[in-house]
Amino acid sequence: SGVGDRARRRARFPAPDRRREGRDCWRQRSKKSIGCLALAFVLTAGTAQAATETAYILNTFSFLAHGFLVMFMAAGFAMLEAGLVRSRNTAAICLKNMELYSIAGLTFYLIGYSMM
Repeated sequence: SGVGDRARRRARFPAPDRRREGRDCWRQRSKKSIGCLALAFVLTAGTAQAATETAYILNTFSFLAHGFLVMFMAAGFAMLEAGLVRSRNTAAICLKNMELYSIAGLTFYLIGYSMM
């Protein structure tokens, strides 16, 4: 009785073809992913102008913030050098650091800014 029942059950409910299911599932996934990509493209097309403005704002902020960090770094280095020399040479060291920073700033303004 057990063998006959199994044979009849197999005849009524055949085993699914796993290879075909995989292909169908892949086709459904690829259709969904293409639809999602198309939707993302349509949604981002209108925000291109906003993205350009946001990039400009963030670049300007980054330029200013990092410029302040470089200025404070130069001041800290001047204080370090001033602490390593005798007190009579402190003014000369600070003047040298101000000269170097001024030359670097003018050079960047004349040459480096156009390269950015």
